[in-house]
Amino acid sequence: LETARRNSGPLPFLPQSERRPPIRRTGWASEPNGAESGLRGVLWRTMSYARTLSVDGAELYMEHHGSGEPLLCLHSFASNGRARFGPLLPWLAERHECVVLDLRGHGRSTNASGVWTHEQVARDIIAVLESIGPGPVPVLAASSGAMAMLRVARMRPDLVRSLVLDSGTYQIPEQSRDQYRHPDELSPKIKKMYTEANEVYGPEYGAVLAQTF
Repeated sequence: LETARRNSGPLPFLPQSERRPPIRRTGWASEPNGAESGLRGVLWRTMSYARTLSVDGAELYMEHHGSGEPLLCLHSFASNGRARFGPLLPWLAERHECVVLDLRGHGRSTNASGVWTHEQVARDIIAVLESIGPGPVPVLAASSGAMAMLRVARMRPDLVRSLVLDSGTYQIPEQSRDQYRHPDELSPKIKKMYTEANEVYGPEYGAVLAQTF
């Protein structure tokens, strides 16, 4: 990663005219008379377009917010890109084109296989980085997104310009796994997070995610 960073020089990125055209203008639905408020309004105002990318049987959903140097944003487990980064987007989108990805099986991304590993998510992220444009990209990642990103940095350091990681480790020791609670024993707040994690499959998919991690 350090070698790639030293040799990268100024970050190249595709002009807007050369990027993949938007699939559809999406995001939170407009309120009557176009009025927006709170987080929904923030997301609607900062988003340029959204698109999906097919990778290993999953349709990965991502939104592009703002303009400038690309910045890939990766959320934590049992969350999604809008929930995790929505409060930061007004500031980040002034300086970057924020690519806010929903990891497979989260948010608006599918996961038909039902398999979820950090190695697979790392392969997904590699495909996303390759689709953003030539040259390495800075990445902001939290928790499971950070864990997958550490694998990306090892597998494809040429794609990574810099990393800002929150609560990420390469692996979770078995001693720590022994402290995990059974999904039925999770607090109401955590259970709610799982049931709201995926907008495609609905609240029942939360039990699948809880068993996966």
